[in-house]
Amino acid sequence: MYCKLTFASWLVGLLVFCSRSGSAQFLENFCGHSREGLDPNAVGPWTAVLHYSGRIVCLGTLIHERFILTAAHCGDSGGFLKVRLGEYGRVGSEVAEDYTVSAFIKKRNFNPESQANSIGLVKLIRSVEYKEHIRPVCILLDSRMQTLADELDYFTGTAWMHWDRKLSSKSVDRMPQACGSLVKSQFCAGKKDLESCEEPSGSALTHQINYIGPNRTVQFGIANLIETNCSISRVYTDVVSLSQWIGMVVNSQNTNDGIDEPPMTSHLRELRFNTKRN
Repeated sequence: MYCKLTFASWLVGLLVFCSRSGSAQFLENFCGHSREGLDPNAVGPWTAVLHYSGRIVCLGTLIHERFILTAAHCGDSGGFLKVRLGEYGRVGSEVAEDYTVSAFIKKRNFNPESQANSIGLVKLIRSVEYKEHIRPVCILLDSRMQTLADELDYFTGTAWMHWDRKLSSKSVDRMPQACGSLVKSQFCAGKKDLESCEEPSGSALTHQINYIGPNRTVQFGIANLIETNCSISRVYTDVVSLSQWIGMVVNSQNTNDGIDEPPMTSHLRELRFNTKRN
């Protein structure tokens, strides 16, 4: 691991130097920072809950003031999908917010059987106002960062703790040989003491890197759908390999829908986990 981390650190330093030309960038400049003092197992302020009438369908991540990143199948809920931000990690008088979904965009060549290119963007009907407990995660748009992404051998994932009905962050290791044959836009990861079914579909794999500022949390993976028995490993969508698609969709679809609907912040439905393990 030492050699890999040393190489990764060298590569990040090189790319930071190259970024002075403006070619290296994030989707959002203000991204990847969490407030200090929270429980180390707390999920990040970018955690988005996709729900239908309070039933959690999937997780996602806030990546832009108008967009949530998630898995492709998460748009097939068959109901009136809403997005809740700020449910976890809030303190004092801070409140969660529910947002109406304007559109769900999935990659055209998504393959439901192999889960190849399982990536979707939820467009919100109005812009999100960033706060201490509602902030975006970083998305790398520089394709040269693929080498760094491939060298990372551990990440931070999200698990649903059934005994206390809470989401918690968990360390996840790359497992190159554990998921069988994969396509370019996928990679395998897991943990010996963590069942794959405990991690909701659409949840993120992240890693902190020093790139255009210290200790930014960057998203590298999206948890795919599980249709077979639970195991210690899981297939994830490689976010960096599809970052150009993310940037293209956000830039082309970032328009005002003509409806100034504020987020719902009172009388929110209690969230409950989908009983179907995915």
